[in-house]
Amino acid sequence: MTDSAQEFPTYVDHFNKPRPPVFYKFFPVEPWLPELFAGRSLLFSSRTTFNDPFDCRPGFRLRGNKEAIAYFQSKLRLLKLSPAQRLLRAVEGVRTVNADPSVISDHLQSLLDNVGVLCLAENWDEPLMWSHYAKSHQGITVGFRSDVEIFQLAQPVIYSDVPPTVFIPVEETPQLFFDVFQNKDSRWQYENEWRIVKPPLNAEQRDQQYRELVCHTTVAEARSLANQHGPAIYPFSKEAIASVTLGMKIRPEDQAAVVKMVREANLDIPIYKVAPPFNEYLLKRTLVK
Repeated sequence: MTDSAQEFPTYVDHFNKPRPPVFYKFFPVEPWLPELFAGRSLLFSSRTTFNDPFDCRPGFRLRGNKEAIAYFQSKLRLLKLSPAQRLLRAVEGVRTVNADPSVISDHLQSLLDNVGVLCLAENWDEPLMWSHYAKSHQGITVGFRSDVEIFQLAQPVIYSDVPPTVFIPVEETPQLFFDVFQNKDSRWQYENEWRIVKPPLNAEQRDQQYRELVCHTTVAEARSLANQHGPAIYPFSKEAIASVTLGMKIRPEDQAAVVKMVREANLDIPIYKVAPPFNEYLLKRTLVK
């Protein structure tokens, strides 16, 4: 666990937030939507593509020498070294990091760039989400059931006025990824965001995770949850798709295309459309299909 856990809630503490029954993802109407409705295309993005340049960009601080030496010694236990040799190597490592922190921070930046993130929202009716992510209300939002497959892993974002700090050297653990990817500037709080994080795993790590998961889930779910290659397009169970909501300014031809896509994907789900503005600052929707 990183020292930053002293300043921010931990991922364990935050599990207790009630999970909404449906998550929402906003999209423009694009030619790849049939792939999404078929369960073949769920994009996990790198932080390098986010529209907020501060998002997932922690500060880095050096640990105290005593703590850093203990960290390096723990990493060197796998080598056949005497305690004195481990201590000497650990002291050398701390001296190197103190002289040039980028030795580790550059590695961490590269590691974090190669983590895949799926961003989801609690609500379909936030006007700014439609403006920012659904082509100014001309697109759609797709609802995903939170109790199906990969969506069970979503964790809520913590909003704060202070960016997260990562103390280096650092363990590459779930807590590190939580500290970096589940914390966001409080000015984005209107998004009510949840995230699923996929750090890249090698084949051996994926196999081990699959064996652990298959004891507690179905084979299909274990395969999906253990499939981690970082930023990429992933398949998912289309049974997770709960609804489609059309933006109030969607073009008639795009509306017809989306309805056709849903029908051709054999999805038995409601399709809604956001009603035009009336006499209050609220979005309302009506059933189309």
